[in-house]
Amino acid sequence: QRVRFLYFQLLESAAQREVERQPAETPDRFAPRLEQAVTASAEETETIESLTAAFVDVRYAGRSVTNASVEELRRRWRQLRERFTAKDNEKLGS
Repeated sequence: QRVRFLYFQLLESAAQREVERQPAETPDRFAPRLEQAVTASAEETETIESLTAAFVDVRYAGRSVTNASVEELRRRWRQLRERFTAKDNEKLGS
């Protein structure tokens, strides 16, 4: 459940930036489109891909994720969200 929540937060953040996952679009197809739309750095790309992979594992493969992995994903999501906010602020200041 926690991995799904983090992934849905990613989707919500993307939608706020006018990058929405299409109904027929798989998570693995959406990730590169999001990365391109937000001009993701290598670290941001890695975080988006990690969140996506964990979501796919939990949602579609029925795998479980360790508490340590969830905490790492949460930490990385917070950093990504902060970077998204900083990029948004840069755009507003330009």
